[in-house]
Amino acid sequence: MATSLGVISFISWPAGLVFVIIWITLFLLRRIAGLSSLVGISSIPIVFYFTGIRGILLWASIGLVGLIYFTHRGNIARLIKGEERKV
Repeated sequence: MATSLGVISFISWPAGLVFVIIWITLFLLRRIAGLSSLVGISSIPIVFYFTGIRGILLWASIGLVGLIYFTHRGNIARLIKGEERKV
């Protein structure tokens, strides 16, 4: 997730900033890092679209979100069951 944030911030600092704001806010409210990360990364294609980043970078961000959701499917299953540990 940290590498993705670094690349996203390089492409669009507003997208990186939105990710960090969402992550911090959700983490402070719920104390679940995985949930904060998943919601934060989901905002990236939306921010890209509204800041004028379109074409291949927009599609790549959508693919990145899909890849991250796929690799975190265990975390997602634990979130759904209410078993994800809090920090």
